[in-house]
Amino acid sequence: MEYFNEYKDAKICLYMMIGQFLNINLPSSEAGKYGVSYMYGEKVLDTIDVCYHDFKSEGLLAWNYLGIDEPFIRLNEIWERRRKIKDEVIDENIDYYQMYLKMSILLIDMVIKYYKLSISLGEAEFNNVECDLDVDEISNEVDVCHHYYESAGENVWNFFNIESPIVGQSVFLNKRNELCDELLKLKQEDVKKLVK
Repeated sequence: MEYFNEYKDAKICLYMMIGQFLNINLPSSEAGKYGVSYMYGEKVLDTIDVCYHDFKSEGLLAWNYLGIDEPFIRLNEIWERRRKIKDEVIDENIDYYQMYLKMSILLIDMVIKYYKLSISLGEAEFNNVECDLDVDEISNEVDVCHHYYESAGENVWNFFNIESPIVGQSVFLNKRNELCDELLKLKQEDVKKLVK
C-alpha cells in the first residue's frame, strides 16, 4: 500500500522525539496513582523513566497518532513499540498517506520547538547555512534548527533528507507548508466525495 513505509519511518521518528523531549522521572510514590508499575522484578524503584504528554498540543497529537491511551507510558515501552514497527502489517482501514502527512507536520513542529537556535548573520554566512534570509533573519540574527547530533534529531533530518546538521527554520517551514497543502488537498477531495 502506498506510503506505508514512509508512515512507519515517521512513526519511528515520532517515538524517538517523544523519548527525547517528553520524558520525565516519575517518583514511585506517584506512579501507582497513574497506573505505572514501579517494580523491576522484585525491586521497588525510586523513580521510573516515563514519557508524559503533559497536555501539551504536540504530546496530545503524538499520543493520538501513536495510539497511546494513558497520559504516562514507560520509556522502555516507547522503545519496545518503536522496535515493533518493522513487524507492522498493512491495515486496509488506515489512510497511510494522510497519517504520514500528519505525523510529518507534527515532527516539523517539534523540530522547530526543540531544536531552534539563533546564530549571528555572520556565523550563518561563514558556515554557508541553508536559509532564506527574508524569513529567517531578524536584526542580524538568523533563526535556525540544529539537531545537536542527537539520535532523535538526526533521524528526523534523515527522514526529511536534510544533510546539514544546521539549517534555517525556513527549510522546515517550507516543508511544513508543502505537507499542509497536500493534507488540505486530501480533505478537499473527501468533501467533494461527500457532496457527490
